[in-house]
Parts: sequence; structure tokens; C-alpha cells
Amino acid sequence: MNKIEYKGRIIGYIKDDTFMTKKNNEQHLFRKYDALGISIDVLKMLRSKKIEKIVILFTKYDQEIKLNSTVQEFIISDLSWILDGDVQKFVKLSKLESNKHIVETLDKYMGGKTNE
Repeated sequence: MNKIEYKGRIIGYIKDDTFMTKKNNEQHLFRKYDALGISIDVLKMLRSKKIEKIVILFTKYDQEIKLNSTVQEFIISDLSWILDGDVQKFVKLSKLESNKHIVETLDKYMGGKTNE
């Protein structure tokens, strides 16, 4: 897996043709839209690397959920907001959750330690 850095932080990983990132309800849910966002700069970078699939490993109320999306779904979204000078594009959580899958552990998908 190749790590992806943005503004000095590791924001996710690329594995094959998929960008994987972790988000949680407390820090990442934009309540105004009830949505999760990704920086337009990150979306453009993913597109330049020919990455179209996005997997968001989302922790919501102590439940770990795998949400599937695409770079295109975020880019065409009419929901956007500027956070700290960074344009973010958002997709409503209800739309992302329509593709959800419960996962045993986030670390299993992010290459971290597991209890195995």
C-alpha cells in the first residue's frame, strides 16, 4: 500500500485502484450536511493517479462501517464548504451508508495490527 499525505499528514492509502481512508463521527462528520468530505485537491490528485474507487472506514457510535464511493461521486456533489482555506466536497452519509458493510476491524483494511 502507498500512503497518501496531504498538508503534512497521512490521510489514507492507495491499494490497487482504491483510495482508503479512516474517518469518524466525532471529528469528520460535517453536521450541516450530515456528510463526509474530501479535499478537492486530494480528489484531483487521486484522479491524476487514475484512482477512482474510495473506501471510507467510518467509525460511528462504536460501530465500524465500510463505506464505498468514487472520486466522481465526490467531485460532482453540489455540497462543498471551505474549511481552513481548503475546498472540501461532501457526500451525504445516507448516500454513503447505502453501500455500507460492517467490518471486523479498521486495522485489517489499513494494514495495522490485528488480534489474529
